[in-house]
Amino acid sequence: MGYIFDFDGTLARSLTVWREADRKFLSARGLTEPEGFYQSISHMNLIQASEYIVRLFGLPETAEEAEQEFLEIVRDEYANEISLVPGAREYLKKIKNSGGKIALATSNQEELYRPCLERNGVYGLFDAFVTTAEAGCSKGEPEIYLLAAKKLGLPPEECEVFEDILPGVLAAKAAGMRCTAVLEERSKGDWEEIKRAADGWIADYVGMA
Repeated sequence: MGYIFDFDGTLARSLTVWREADRKFLSARGLTEPEGFYQSISHMNLIQASEYIVRLFGLPETAEEAEQEFLEIVRDEYANEISLVPGAREYLKKIKNSGGKIALATSNQEELYRPCLERNGVYGLFDAFVTTAEAGCSKGEPEIYLLAAKKLGLPPEECEVFEDILPGVLAAKAAGMRCTAVLEERSKGDWEEIKRAADGWIADYVGMA
């Protein structure tokens, strides 16, 4: 059996870091987040989100320059501060000890997720890593999950995805996989729809090990 985990919000308590990064980036330019901003960018990787922000606000920076500014803001937090969702470490170890295969499928990038997973003692538990940049898609498309399954050497129907946003849940189901939703603050507005789309849901991983 394969288990495919999203990273931000699903395994790592990192989303407040991005909220603060967005606030710092925009406030430095005298701007504020419009309504629906976070729902619009939740399924994007950083360069996609940077392109969206530059275009939305008509900024003079290139998307690449905006991306580097965001990285400078969040890099230290990932390396030194961000913790895992309660129970996640124990659950990942249980999966590994029982012979399951584990993949990370994320819109984040290795320079951020790797030091966080290493510091929290779980990086070595993963059998595969896939990013939306590698898969050439957003988190709202099934390709990233299908590529993760391929890297695990398993068919989609033998994989379970853990996701915290509605586009991710829908894409996982479109890939033919079971999906467990993980409750996260930014998705509370979509929570009823998420629960209907997913096969089950959890608030955290406590008690699952």
